[in-house]
Amino acid sequence: MTTAKNVINLEDPEQSLILLKPITDAESEGTLGAKKLAHGGGVRFEKGSPEYNTILNWIRGTKP
Repeated sequence: MTTAKNVINLEDPEQSLILLKPITDAESEGTLGAKKLAHGGGVRFEKGSPEYNTILNWIRGTKP
């Protein structure tokens, strides 16, 4: 089962999968830590956008 804990990085919030996948238009398969992360749909929002910042702030406020 996938939960939020599987896609967020509390130590380095900007490296959270929940933020990395939507900001890439990766065309090849990738994994967390790779430069490209495939998700099949193109860029969903840009880094620094209101959507990105909302999720980033939510991650920063998450308690372990």
